[in-house]
Amino acid sequence: MNEEFPLKAIRCEAAAIPKESGKASLPLPAKMARLNAESPLSSGLIKHIVDIVEIAKQAKWPYPKTFQALADAQVISYEVSWEDGYQCVYKTPAGDITEAPLEGFIQPKISSEFSEAKAKQALYIHQHGETTYLEWLQQMADAGVSQYNVRMEQRSVTYYNTNKIQSITEIVPTI
Repeated sequence: MNEEFPLKAIRCEAAAIPKESGKASLPLPAKMARLNAESPLSSGLIKHIVDIVEIAKQAKWPYPKTFQALADAQVISYEVSWEDGYQCVYKTPAGDITEAPLEGFIQPKISSEFSEAKAKQALYIHQHGETTYLEWLQQMADAGVSQYNVRMEQRSVTYYNTNKIQSITEIVPTI
């Protein structure tokens, strides 16, 4: 069952990226997303997008402000999953940017039962600053949520269960 409701202030947090052997390193700050090997993205666009995520995290921007800044930086959508480790991939017209695993991330056990009520409660308390991003991921896992997809053109965030059959959708308000 899909239901739409307004989004308040969820933060996406970036983390330091471990160096991978055999891949060229980018001349970018330490807290950076890594570029998929086949992507033609310029380091300037990568830096701009990662800077937005990092500044938003440090300044604790409300999510609609972060969302708009990412949309203005040519992010088309992004997907976050914590089903098998933490993965965050930003889609742009030029290619994908993959964020490194979150520092301190511990793999949560994802409930096999999707609970819309528990997911909405976890969203509500996180949007009101009562939980960290990592605590929120655990609460969403307890609600049977394993991933979310942010679509800029639709201004939406959809939270899915493991098999993507059940979901809830929020609309991101304009700023």
